[in-house]
Order: sequence, then C-alpha cells, then structure tokens
Amino acid sequence: MGRVILISGQGGAGSTTLAAQTAEAARDEGFTVTEVDASGSEVGHGVGSELPHVLGATLGALLHEAGANSILPEEWEALPTVSMITQWQRITDARRDGDVIVVDAGPLARLREFVQVPGVLLRLLDAALTPRMAMWRSTSGEGGVFDELSDARLTVLSWIAVLEAADTSVRVVSRPERASVDIVMRACAALSLLGLRIDGIVVSRFPRRKESWPAGVRRDAERTLDDLAKRSQGIAVWRSTSRRRPVPNGRSAVDPFPESGCAWALRENEVSVEASADGSQKPSEASFLMYLPMREPARSEVRVGVQGARLVAAFDGVVRWIGLPPVLQRCVAQEAECTDQGITVRWSPNADVWPATSGDEAS
Repeated sequence: MGRVILISGQGGAGSTTLAAQTAEAARDEGFTVTEVDASGSEVGHGVGSELPHVLGATLGALLHEAGANSILPEEWEALPTVSMITQWQRITDARRDGDVIVVDAGPLARLREFVQVPGVLLRLLDAALTPRMAMWRSTSGEGGVFDELSDARLTVLSWIAVLEAADTSVRVVSRPERASVDIVMRACAALSLLGLRIDGIVVSRFPRRKESWPAGVRRDAERTLDDLAKRSQGIAVWRSTSRRRPVPNGRSAVDPFPESGCAWALRENEVSVEASADGSQKPSEASFLMYLPMREPARSEVRVGVQGARLVAAFDGVVRWIGLPPVLQRCVAQEAECTDQGITVRWSPNADVWPATSGDEAS
C-alpha cells in the first residue's frame, strides 16, 4: 500500500509548489509517485469512479418511488462535490499499486471539505440502507437499489481506510507572517479532530539573507517560526526557502516525522472507554469515562453532544461523528471536561434501559 501525503496551506503560501517539489524529491529517491490535484483547479468529473453515477441513479430511483419527476444520473454528477468523489477514488486506486501519492489539496478550507466527504457519504448511505430499501428495485431493472448502495458503502469505507492509515498524513504550509500562527494552529486542531495525522508545518517562502530582505521582514518570519514551534504540540516545524527542497536537509521527502505528535489524531478505533465505579459497586451508580485526544485550541472550544448512537464533536466549522460502543449506547452523557490531553466525557447508566440489580432494588 502506498503512502499518502496531503499538502495544504493558506492561500498564496505555496502549497501547490510544495506538492510538486515533494513529488519530484520522492521520484529522485526512487519511489513511484502519483500526483493528485484535489485543490479544485482540476474538474475531474467521471475520472476513475462509478460512485457518482451509482448515487445519481439511486437518487433518481428514490425520487421515482416518491412520485417525483425523474432525473438523469448525469445531472447529479454536475454537483461540485462529485469532483472530490472522483479524486478520492483516484487516491484509493493509486494507493494499491504505487509507492507514494502526493495530493495537492489546495487551501486549508478546501482540505477540510475534502477529508469530510467520506464520512458524510457513509452516514448518508447508512441512513439509506434500511429493510424497506432492500425491497426497492432500480428503474433500470438491473438490480436492487439496496445492492448498489451496499457496494457504494464499501467504496466509501475504502476511502476512510486511506484516511485512517498509519502512513497517511498532512503537511500544512504557512506564510511567514505572524498572523498565520493562529490560522495554522486552528487548522491543525480541526484536521486532528477529523482523524488526520499532521506530519509537519512548513513555513514557506522564508526570506533568505542573500536576497537582501528588509530586517523587519526577516525578523517577523523568524518570530513566526518560533511561535509555531512553541505551539505545535509536537508537530515538526521547518522553513522552506528553496524551490528544490520541500523538507529539511537530511530528511526523506517521503518518511513520516515520528516526532509530529500523531497521538493527537482522533481515530475512532483508538478512542478509549473506562469504567469508573466512584466508590460504589452498584452498576446503576457506576460511570464510564470516554477519552478523546484533541489538540488546542479544539479541546478548549469544542462542543460535544450525542445524536443517536454517535458522539458529535464540533469545532471551527468541522463536525466529527464518533460511533459509541454498545455500553455507552445504554448510558447518558453527563459532562465533558477539558484535560491536558484532550476531552474526557463522563457517562452514567440510563435508568430506562439499564437493568436494575438486586442490590439496587433493595436500596
């Protein structure tokens, strides 16, 4: 399986240039490299994925069953998000055969939209896969709508597997300006909330001494570099002044940076839950603690709630759904506390569904 490197940054910071440099450096190191433009500059409709057509046909079938006017699948494919769908499939296909996939994800806002697409589609597909849907047939008569949606769900799960892979990471590109520090750190917190590992922060287009930049410009850039390093919470931070070197000297363009605080990424399969009896042996009085790793400033500003069988965490326009284990689906969330490592959510048994024990009844 190939390593995926997503590169994104502030507008005008040079993320597209850095993505091209990274791909070139990886080729020079002997790797087979696939470059994917997910920045929005490449249309990409109809490239490498049948999912847009399947979803369009399914939407048409649903509207037909509801008595609405029919639409062609091709009409659905004109939606802007469909280009993201096709790029996700390109990344997944390339990862099966190639060594490295370098993704130019464009501005940070675009990257946040891009990495949320698989999760949103998965929730929509899960909501549609009902017993009643299993009985519906597509208008073409070639198979059940349920089967088509089930296949689409498997495709989306393969995209989520790419996001959650240990060798998938993001490199964030910053401008050498003090105002960039807060913007970049908030972006890193949001991306970590979505489960992405942050490989590094690159202060791009750093002014070089031999180019005779004004002293004030260089001083501002040095302070930006220092501030990012102090607030990075383990993320590697470096400067980039050369158009031919996307990583520090002595580093491979491909290798992940182990010191980059990967533990901060909120991965669903890594969320831990512990029982806390609080000094009582009665199950109905026990509580459970759910630990969510989270970067600042997300952990001090995040809003947490429960929707159905999922915990919902929202920060800075980003929303993350975390599936609850069965024991917590029978509990009620009581409070969320900010800690040095993230968020701790305390749960207590739901009296309506938690069976009472003999000890409880006796009391």
